[in-house]
Amino acid sequence: MPDWSPGSVIAGDFVVERDLGSGGFGHVVLVRNRRSGESYAAKRIAAADPVEQGGLLTEAQRWMSLPAHPHIATCHFVRTIEDATAIFSEYAPGGSLADRIASGALYEGGERAVLTVALQIAWGLDAAHSLGMLHLDTKPANVLFDEAGVAKMTDFGLAARRALSAQTLLQEEALLDYLTDIDIDPDRRERLKDAFRAQLAMPGENESIAAVPGGLTHAYASPEQAEGRTVGRGADTWSWGVTVLEMFAGRRTWPSGTVAGAVLEAALRGDIDLRLPIPPRTAEILRACFALDPAARPRSLHAVAEDLRPDVPGLSPPPRASMPAVTALATRQSGEGTTWEDPRAYLGYAYATSGRDPVEAVERRPDPVGGRMARALEDLRAFDDARRLLESAPPTDESRYGLARVITNQAQIRRTLRDLAGACGDFEAAVRALDGAASAECREFRALVMLPYGIVLRAADRTPEALAASDAAIDGSWDIEDPVSAAQLRGSAQLAKANTLIKIGESAEEASQLLRTAAAALRDSGNLEGAAKAMGTRAALLTRLQRPDEAGALWAELDAMLGDSAEQSSLRAMLSLSRAKLAQAFPDRLTHAAAAVDLYTPLVERDGHYDLAGELGEAYLYLGYAHEHLAHPRESLAAYCNGRILLEQAVLREGRSDLANTLSECAEFESTLTLELEGPEQALDLQRRSIATWRRLTGLDGADAWGSQLARALTGLAGSLREIGDPAALELLDEAARAIEAMREPRPHATRRIMASIHRERGVSHRKAGDLAAAHQECAAAVTLLADSEDPAEISMRVLALETLSAVLAESGHVNDGLAMLEWSVADVEALVAAGLQPQASLPESRQRLAGARFDAGLLDEAWTALSAAYSGFEELVRAGRDDLRTEAARTASLAGEIMLRLGRPEQAVSAFQDARGHWEALAPGDLRVRRMMSSPDTVRRAQERAGAMPGAAAPAGPEAIVEIIGRRIAEIQEMLAVRAGDVPAFLATIRERKTHAGQLTRSGLPRDASRIMEELAGSLLWLSRTHPGEHVSALLGEIGIGLGLTSMHSRRDAAAIRGFTLAVEQYEALVTESGLEAYRDDWFRALYGLAACLAFLGDQAGVARVADELDRLAPHRAAEWRAKIQEMLDALR
Repeated sequence: MPDWSPGSVIAGDFVVERDLGSGGFGHVVLVRNRRSGESYAAKRIAAADPVEQGGLLTEAQRWMSLPAHPHIATCHFVRTIEDATAIFSEYAPGGSLADRIASGALYEGGERAVLTVALQIAWGLDAAHSLGMLHLDTKPANVLFDEAGVAKMTDFGLAARRALSAQTLLQEEALLDYLTDIDIDPDRRERLKDAFRAQLAMPGENESIAAVPGGLTHAYASPEQAEGRTVGRGADTWSWGVTVLEMFAGRRTWPSGTVAGAVLEAALRGDIDLRLPIPPRTAEILRACFALDPAARPRSLHAVAEDLRPDVPGLSPPPRASMPAVTALATRQSGEGTTWEDPRAYLGYAYATSGRDPVEAVERRPDPVGGRMARALEDLRAFDDARRLLESAPPTDESRYGLARVITNQAQIRRTLRDLAGACGDFEAAVRALDGAASAECREFRALVMLPYGIVLRAADRTPEALAASDAAIDGSWDIEDPVSAAQLRGSAQLAKANTLIKIGESAEEASQLLRTAAAALRDSGNLEGAAKAMGTRAALLTRLQRPDEAGALWAELDAMLGDSAEQSSLRAMLSLSRAKLAQAFPDRLTHAAAAVDLYTPLVERDGHYDLAGELGEAYLYLGYAHEHLAHPRESLAAYCNGRILLEQAVLREGRSDLANTLSECAEFESTLTLELEGPEQALDLQRRSIATWRRLTGLDGADAWGSQLARALTGLAGSLREIGDPAALELLDEAARAIEAMREPRPHATRRIMASIHRERGVSHRKAGDLAAAHQECAAAVTLLADSEDPAEISMRVLALETLSAVLAESGHVNDGLAMLEWSVADVEALVAAGLQPQASLPESRQRLAGARFDAGLLDEAWTALSAAYSGFEELVRAGRDDLRTEAARTASLAGEIMLRLGRPEQAVSAFQDARGHWEALAPGDLRVRRMMSSPDTVRRAQERAGAMPGAAAPAGPEAIVEIIGRRIAEIQEMLAVRAGDVPAFLATIRERKTHAGQLTRSGLPRDASRIMEELAGSLLWLSRTHPGEHVSALLGEIGIGLGLTSMHSRRDAAAIRGFTLAVEQYEALVTESGLEAYRDDWFRALYGLAACLAFLGDQAGVARVADELDRLAPHRAAEWRAKIQEMLDALR
């Protein structure tokens, strides 16, 4: 038994803080998740007794099946920890109603506070009743309060659903046999029965619930419950009344709840002292609740609450709970290849084998009501009953075989519940149960068990043991008498072993050979699907091994093997989908995804193979992805929409949890593209619908089942809300983080990227709000999470985080650090594009970002190096038909024009701006992508800057306005190019006016804007110094250079500052040394001093020393003076 004392750590993540007391079936402790800080009430079994464990699982199943409700404490998840089983439920820090009654805290709010609690308890119980569940232990100790003082019912340890006699259940089964006597296969018939069972288990509004209670607290029990008779809603109504009576009394003075009616009458006569007088309406309601005949009590607690509400004005009930309608056939499979058998036959066998009446087994059959996880837990409980009985039966080969099959089914259920440790333990127990058995049946089953055991061991990262289990299955297959069954097992085990070798990245050649022999064995056994999987896996492996010819030959062999027969349509569809997933080039992906859609569609829609709807949805997802990256946005959106609808059907109705992440991804892609093409309103509607779905499923099955999908959907919505300035974005991100942290066993590869996305979105929101410190912290956390990752999806997220972090660093004044982040991101994108894992357009987009950052920092030559590659990349893609990239090509050309202008090359600047204008003009009127781009203030600002608009200019309304701005920019440059010798004085006067304006901006606290103007003026004068050289041009260029240096230092544009001072030094040096104009010597020294100051500010001591040596050389007689100034400056900087 693990240590659960305060301070101990359980399950690796949870610290036990203190005891909370005892509840039905176990002891309760407060635990805290070390990573998230979230607190839970953890209930555990004090001893590893199978009967008691079965009770705990029953409690968990019933509790978890309840949808989220404000007045029911949530049961989050169940864990198996060594020999203990624990339920982790919501922790309510406000204590219990029993505590508040005893301390008097309840009465601080007077009569209204008591009636509010009474109403909230009634609403919580009514929610359980509406779903077919009784509580049967309502009392003050089982009413908890959250931080806001809201009452919640907890501890469903004695909860029961309807209880029917064995005879009634057998009659119900006979009715189901009659209703399902139609021409369908046995599996679908059984699933149809499950659907009917689920419907029969749900009570109507006025229908009674009957149950046989498993225990009680006498002080609150109704007469029928105390006597052990069948109970219904009325029992909870009575216990609710007793609890309300105790609240008014301030204490409990009666030994049994059965006398509550007499106590009430005595209190109303004044024979008993009360803490608060009972209002007349409440007294009448309590009288009705204490009717000895349950049929005479109020028909529901909903009705009780409605009668009580007038005494608590302003308090509204929450929406009534409802279980999702059964719209598809129930199935005992996870959708991930994990299946188990119906436990009912095993219950009957176990009762008969242990000498019990098999009719008793009928009453222990699993309850089909609840979500997928809840139903799995109910099946697990039924198998626990069978296992307990068989373990006590005499050990014969037959009983060992039956026990092993029961335990194997339990392992498969635990595998579905993500309890890999428990599944491994069960598989080990199944193998032990068969030890010593002599029958061939037992030996063969032992070999069969090793196959799923090895697969689970691989999933649990116990790869050496997984390989050993696969080897045991392969070896055991030779003992199976039936050659077909032997080949089936051998091929499947070889495939499993090969997949384990591929996972650990070792023995690729051995894995390839195993896949070859697995395909042959599976083909010999008649399992063409398995053979096709083995061949497809081998083809994928050969592709990764850079052996495309062999891979292509294998695909061709597969095509030939399957042919064109209708019988093999599903296999050909599966292979087309596999090839779409593997394709590195988007045209190839489009071809294979379209083929998969064409093959799956008639199978699903015409032939009724709805079990393939998930695969058809996947095919549409890859089709949409290919269309999107081949510049077919409308076709892409249509494919994503179709995929999302089909995947919802597979995941939400058929229980295909293996496709949950695919559904999440498809919904995200659809909403993102909808946002770009149709605007935020339609996108937000899609995202909110998606979140509602995942929240409902998480409420049914727990965070471990759906937490990552919920978190991903919340993060997507947060991003959209952030785009439109909605402050609710951060709240959604916090909820997303809690969803991940609440997962029982967060899987790093499944959650790390989502957590990084959450951190990045928080960073973007903080940046937008001006909190750069918080933005830096979040973005750095995202990068740290993924720093060493080699997973393509995680690298893509790392690129986004690096880009955001770079912007935050630049805005915080750490320009060089920001550039380093962007250079890292460009290297990542280059690697992904080279490997075919990102579209070609990603590379020029990334290089454009780097060029923009270098431009902003004043690194003009380096900016041009990156931008020229981006510019040519976009031009090539546009010429190839990528018209969707014209906006980016136009922006890149505009930036090229600005760089050329600042480098003193106005002719090239005009050419670049003309290219930009051509791209804008080529866009269709009202282009949606442009409208979307222009809706972003940051994008508008950058577009203005790169199109030459002055700081503070009005935002352009659309592409037409951008074309007009660019036209004015071209005209200004062409006017400069037309300057003749006689026009120079006037041109210089204009430069001085703009220099004066820049000075005003600096004094107004806008040194960055001033620096940009100085940089442009310097470029203009560089051109003029080449075309019309002269003293006044050089002297003004020297002044502009110093101004550029000073304004850039103040705005942390370090490279621009060094460039400015260097320009000034060069101009004044030429005026003094080449033109002999000594009047400029002091200006020369001043420029050198400015350069030294800049270098000193940047910590370049060697550079400062070089400038000091230059001053010594130029003016030895003033060396001491200049060195003293430099030293004074250095001392000030220290």
